[in-house]
Amino acid sequence: MSDTRMRRRGALNDDGGAIVEFLGITVLLLIPLVYVVIALAQVQAATFASEGAARSAARVVVTTGVEALRDGETTTGAFTQGVGDAHAVVDLARADFGPHAVSLEVECVGACLSPGSVVTSQVTMTVRLPGAPDFLAGVIPLDVAVSARGSSPVPGDAP
Repeated sequence: MSDTRMRRRGALNDDGGAIVEFLGITVLLLIPLVYVVIALAQVQAATFASEGAARSAARVVVTTGVEALRDGETTTGAFTQGVGDAHAVVDLARADFGPHAVSLEVECVGACLSPGSVVTSQVTMTVRLPGAPDFLAGVIPLDVAVSARGSSPVPGDAP
C-alpha cells in the first residue's frame, strides 16, 4: 500500500469520535437543564418565604394588636403597632431569603381587632432570574412575582 493511501485511511479513522459527540451533546443539554433547576429552586424558595412571611405577619398583627388593646391603646394605634411588627417579620424573611423586592399589605375583615374578626396579610416577593444581565430587563421580563396570603382570626377573649 502506498504511503498516501495509509495517510488517508488514518485520516478517515473515527475512533473516539462517538465519545466526543456524546460529550458535546451532553454539555449542550446539561447546561440549560441545570439553569432551569436553579431558576425553579429560586422561585420555590421565594414561594416558601412569602408563605411563611404572610402567615407570620397576620399572626403578629393579631398578637401585637390584642396586647396593645389590653394595654389601653386605641384600635387604630394597636393596629398600627401590629403592622409595624409585621413589617419587621417580613423584613426578616427577606433578609433570610435574599435581597429581593418585598411588599406587605394588611387588612382587617370585620371590626378590626375585635373578637371574631380576621386579619389578612398578603406578601409579594419579586425574584430575579439567576445569572440574567440587567441590560436584558428592558427587552424580556427577568423578574418573577410570587404572592401569598395569610389569615389569622382574633380570639374570642380579645378586649
